[in-house]
Amino acid sequence: MAHFYLLLNHYMFAPTINLKQIRACSPVVMTSASHAEDPRSESGQAHITKMKLPPGIRERKRYVIFKLVSEKDRQFSKEEILRGCLYAIHSFLGDKGMSDANVYLIDWNENFGLGILKTTHKTKDDAVVALSLLSAISETKISVIPLNTTGSIKKAKEIIRSLKSVEKAIRNKTEDKNKTEDKI
Repeated sequence: MAHFYLLLNHYMFAPTINLKQIRACSPVVMTSASHAEDPRSESGQAHITKMKLPPGIRERKRYVIFKLVSEKDRQFSKEEILRGCLYAIHSFLGDKGMSDANVYLIDWNENFGLGILKTTHKTKDDAVVALSLLSAISETKISVIPLNTTGSIKKAKEIIRSLKSVEKAIRNKTEDKNKTEDKI
């Protein structure tokens, strides 16, 4: 078994592995069902595919829905928001904590300032605190308000849709109110 780990470590960055070496150590999942059908089997080369972890071992995901309010009502791109979120989480949790958090910005709406940040269930609270501590992006003062957390991306997008409709209604009311004040 130790030989298999040495072999795996040796070929970790190699695009292909010799089948004879693999067969001598341990079974590995191949891309084709039968090695005889694989045209690369004549040369003794095959690609290794990733195996999925069972659901009990997999990290559970959490989706943090947040609203970003900027000082100058500036709209930020997804890259700027991702960079800011990663900076805040890295400065709060450090290298190991950020690695454990497995953070990614799933969705960002520039017009409404709403976003969905993916993290693990164990680091959800730390990610929310780190987002709250974010105070500036690209030298523009901002405030990040965590609104909700959920375990499903479908539910997170549904919440975003409902928040957008509420925000649209509020914007329409304020525009109508401004128009009536201008007429008076």
